[in-house]
Amino acid sequence: MKIEKITNSHIIQSINNSFPALFLALNLASICLLINNLSSSLLASKICLLIITLLPCFIAVVLSFYLTNRIEYCLFAFIILIITKQNNIISAYLIAIVLYYLNYIFEKYLLNYHFIKDLPKFVEDSVKKIILILSFIVITFITLQIKINLDWLSLFDLPITCILIIFLYCLLFYFGYHPALLLAFLGPIQLLFLSENIQAALLNLPLEHLFTHGTMSAFANMSGTGVTIGIVLLSKKLAPGSLKAAWFGVNENVIFGLPVTKNKKAFLPFVIGGTILGSFPFVLMALGYLNKPIFDAPYLGIFIEGFLVNFDYRSIIVNLIQIGGSLLFWKFLYREN
Repeated sequence: MKIEKITNSHIIQSINNSFPALFLALNLASICLLINNLSSSLLASKICLLIITLLPCFIAVVLSFYLTNRIEYCLFAFIILIITKQNNIISAYLIAIVLYYLNYIFEKYLLNYHFIKDLPKFVEDSVKKIILILSFIVITFITLQIKINLDWLSLFDLPITCILIIFLYCLLFYFGYHPALLLAFLGPIQLLFLSENIQAALLNLPLEHLFTHGTMSAFANMSGTGVTIGIVLLSKKLAPGSLKAAWFGVNENVIFGLPVTKNKKAFLPFVIGGTILGSFPFVLMALGYLNKPIFDAPYLGIFIEGFLVNFDYRSIIVNLIQIGGSLLFWKFLYREN
């Protein structure tokens, strides 16, 4: 299938594989922020600000490494970001990806000319280095001519956008597709939003962003995509370990074991119910009844994860409401064979 082919493509896989290191760096910034809030530590404050400032450079290097496994790519991506002064997360992703693609195209067409193919191996390696330098010059020139407008990203702070994204996550899983493809496109935005929230908190400014990886994991995917904790507690068909897995946000055994995929009886509680239960915390954040995120703590368990995302005790109450709602949706909208 075309979706599976795109999801398994080298670029999508590289982007997704780079996220753990990048979120780890942001979590270190969040910990420094917490230390600063508790003890007014100047050192912690400086470390936090340094991480946020250097994050785009770190992204360009890490993603380039996953794309190519070659140090020279990492170095060139870093230099382009510095020279062009495009010091933001989205630009870092675009520069690393375009550098990889442009170099790939140059190598594919230039190295296939018979006069190069017939040359010794060391000459071919030299030609590859020249091509990489050419790609570097072209991208640097293009990037200096344009300024990436990020104003459109404010759309992702609207609750309706979050609702549509959660609905799409549920719908993809319902039809048997893992939403890893969405994460590759949305992950950079989530990184940007979390870093800006951390910086705002450090400077005692209002937090602006709702949509981060932490809020998606703790609320939208609480007990797994579709908030399926209800059927785990009610079902007699699922394996005994399903509750433990659901508690830590893993529910593939429910989606493919119940199954949820292409099961007409599961559409309402999973897709519609999951969207409602997963999105109402974002509405609460937008209305000011729940703190916005400053930490990413995936797979630490229900309640703990929700609390750590924003250090707000009300997140625990929200998770309890989600569990109750999930039980009601699956109890009255689903009939197990």
